[in-house]
Amino acid sequence: MHIRKILVLAFSILAPICAAAQRDSAWLKKNDQGNRFEGNYARQVANPSIELVSLTGNFEPYQAGARQQLQVLIYLPGGGDYLIKAEELRPIQYYWMQSKETKGRPGWNRFENWPVDGWLKRLNVPADNLGVVAYAGDPKRHRFAPVLLFHSSAPAEVKRYIAKLRLGHAIVKGKAKIYRGAYDRAIPPADKLINTLSIRSYSEGSNLPLLLPAEPMGREAGWITVALELEKTGGGQKIAYTFCLYHQPALP
Repeated sequence: MHIRKILVLAFSILAPICAAAQRDSAWLKKNDQGNRFEGNYARQVANPSIELVSLTGNFEPYQAGARQQLQVLIYLPGGGDYLIKAEELRPIQYYWMQSKETKGRPGWNRFENWPVDGWLKRLNVPADNLGVVAYAGDPKRHRFAPVLLFHSSAPAEVKRYIAKLRLGHAIVKGKAKIYRGAYDRAIPPADKLINTLSIRSYSEGSNLPLLLPAEPMGREAGWITVALELEKTGGGQKIAYTFCLYHQPALP
């Protein structure tokens, strides 16, 4: 496939995803909750081919009615722009939350005062149907700071990262290749490959979970690239999707 065709294919996949990264200004004004924007939204007709809807290094399950306040820790290697976003993995009530603060300092950043007994309880969003991501920089770059989510105490270590991707098409099989380094705009070098995961079949609209062990990523902080190659059910058409996460083994 020519480079030009690859770029056109990538843009067609990324465009609807980037548009879905935030809600419009009218929605934000209506759902201003102080330190965040939170509420529900109108159902969307079109869905992207594939979308990363959750990337966590820790997720402590919450319980409605227990007066719990969720907190998020993310690591930004150079500071700058970020966006924390939460939504349902399987859209039922069309819950949405995004942080109001979008500028972070280099190192660990904390987002807090996110009450479970607010919109999460009102819309009956259980912990096992909540996805949370943190974009590091421009959402178009598909670079993420893994979310450490908790309500009691911060985690002592990260053993694995869990990515969940919503599929707009059924797939029959696939694989995920993990590379050391950030290659969101280039082909990853073969000598940077550190792990390969096999992916089984999933139906359209389901969430594909990727369990990414932290140990092969090493004890040094740095960017990690995850490149997915999926095969659609029927016809064998390929879907490619790449994202980067920042691995920081030293927790605050």
